[in-house]
Amino acid sequence: MIKDFFLRHPITKIIALVLSITLWLIVHGDRQKEITVDIPIKYVETPDDLMSVGQLPTKMRIRLRGQQTRLSKIDESYFPPHEINLSTARRGVNTYWVYEEDFKVPFGVSVTRVYPQAIRLELDFAQVQWVAVEPKVIGSLSPGYLIEDTVITPSRVRVRLPRQSVDQVKKVFTQDIDLNDRKADFEGEYYLDDRSIPGEILQERVNVSFKINENQTIKTISVPIQRAAAQVKYRMVPETVSLKVKGRESLVMSVEDNLPMISLDQHVFEEALRTKRSMEIPLIYQEFPGLEMSVEPQKVKVVFE
Repeated sequence: MIKDFFLRHPITKIIALVLSITLWLIVHGDRQKEITVDIPIKYVETPDDLMSVGQLPTKMRIRLRGQQTRLSKIDESYFPPHEINLSTARRGVNTYWVYEEDFKVPFGVSVTRVYPQAIRLELDFAQVQWVAVEPKVIGSLSPGYLIEDTVITPSRVRVRLPRQSVDQVKKVFTQDIDLNDRKADFEGEYYLDDRSIPGEILQERVNVSFKINENQTIKTISVPIQRAAAQVKYRMVPETVSLKVKGRESLVMSVEDNLPMISLDQHVFEEALRTKRSMEIPLIYQEFPGLEMSVEPQKVKVVFE
């Protein structure tokens, strides 16, 4: 009897077996799964005389449950931004509820959780005022250089603030301006950073120009006096002088690397040679463009032996 069961209508029985196995694989192979998806929030119809106090929530998160094959087709681009209509908003704290039923999902998929489910927004009357602009600089100029002047155009801009924050905001900043290794004047247009205030800046960019100069420095250098040729022996008192140099740092440093020649006034020295009389003789030296220079003492005594 059992033998007859397997031998009668074998093709029908094989087809039924294949269908049963396929159905079992579909049911047990496509298991239930959960995923989370972030959805952007879009605020619409905000009253013109109101604005938020602090940052508005920009995203919400929903948890989805369903078969893996259906969930695999859902990512963060699947859902459009969730709109919150603020047309009825009032000054103060406003609460907007979000429900699982607000989201359209494929058949066989359900929304199990929304976070946050209650979106609370604090709104205040908006007020426009003028504030100063300050450049936000980062980095350091090349050694020996400094910012001599900064010009911002315009120097003041309008900002829109919650009324409760008006007294707290006195200035706004630009985006970062890099000073690293700068040695010359420069200017440019820079965006204003609205992250620095609890509101919005009603102008996008300003022009900022920097005037950069080298540091002015003063240095005293000991320099030997060049001996003049003579057929008689003599000595100078002193034999070295102090050279005081004032000007841009790079030029002053160049003087150290290339010491100027300091010598006796030749006409006065020849007069001293002729009379063989000891006397004080003025010094002469090479001038460097762009520098103020002086020697101390300005005269040396020549003594004949």
